[in-house]
Amino acid sequence: MIPFRIDPGGATYITRAYWINRDGLKSISIYPNKSAKSWTKEKAFAELKKNFSHYYDWKNEASLKKQFNCHARPIPPYS
Repeated sequence: MIPFRIDPGGATYITRAYWINRDGLKSISIYPNKSAKSWTKEKAFAELKKNFSHYYDWKNEASLKKQFNCHARPIPPYS
């Protein structure tokens, strides 16, 4: 099965992201755009939501956002 991904042409803060299966649980593997200007966790999560919230596996958004904020790191010098 090919994972669902963000179309690189439609993303600013994320170069690609895939739904993956991690130990039997669905997860999103995210790759940031290291050249994105004005990067913030809020902008990056909004872009992720815009591109992924229509998929069946987008559940429990509050938990997804909490995990995203825990792992997301601003890309210097855009912090």
